[in-house]
Amino acid sequence: MSNVSPHHRPRAVSPLQGHQRRLHGRKRLASPLAQNGKRRAAELSSGGRECRGSLILLHGFGSSPAEVMFIGDVLRQRFPHLRVVCPAAPLRTISCYDGDRPRLPAWHDYFTDNGGAKGRPDLEERIDLKHVQFQRQRLHRIISQEAARYATGASAVVLGGISQGGCMSLDAAVTWPKRLGGVYCGHGQLYSVTSLPEGLAERELRVLGIHGDADKVLAPNLAKAGWNRLRRAGALIKTRVLPRVGHAEISDAEVESLARCLHDWLDLPTI
Repeated sequence: MSNVSPHHRPRAVSPLQGHQRRLHGRKRLASPLAQNGKRRAAELSSGGRECRGSLILLHGFGSSPAEVMFIGDVLRQRFPHLRVVCPAAPLRTISCYDGDRPRLPAWHDYFTDNGGAKGRPDLEERIDLKHVQFQRQRLHRIISQEAARYATGASAVVLGGISQGGCMSLDAAVTWPKRLGGVYCGHGQLYSVTSLPEGLAERELRVLGIHGDADKVLAPNLAKAGWNRLRRAGALIKTRVLPRVGHAEISDAEVESLARCLHDWLDLPTI
């Protein structure tokens, strides 16, 4: 097994300023700690009591809340009444690596490295379903906590994420039993192990799915398969495949698409 991770760490460039920001690196991370040896924050949030809606934004594999909060910072420049919450995934030993297996931030474990060492990003990874189920329950609790802030409940809450975080956001959103403001999945997929419950159409679940056509970690065919499942189940889904964009490369176009959806879904005033 190579030292290349199947789903990778955020890297940076500023969005909405004419360039891209890559949110997942190609190399295995050396340390689960933040810079200067400090442990990663359990959660980052911005926005106070005056907020009218929440975006729960999940980082990807091997990443941290700080490395996705930049998206929230950009969005709050446009929507000052938006609250952004970035939870942290737990540290885990990753099973798909041979030898000295690292402990990295991950919402769940991987048993395969199709998008890395195997060179088959078109094949879905085998993952730890118990981890997915546990984190699903945790995310539902976070949704409930944010929903309690608003008179309209979870209708004022949007769940989203990048790469593995996007996969988990879709899983938690479709299994949430009530109406949700919406869900954003960037460079991820709807896992085949995620069951779509009956009544999804009645809940009018709104979905934004974005992927890069040059993704060599999680190929577009996997994202599209999930989009098709959601459409058949009655979800209200908008999708966009961005040309010449690799895995978790966050562009101006992607952030703009998310901003438009947040404006429509949460009816947020802009500045």
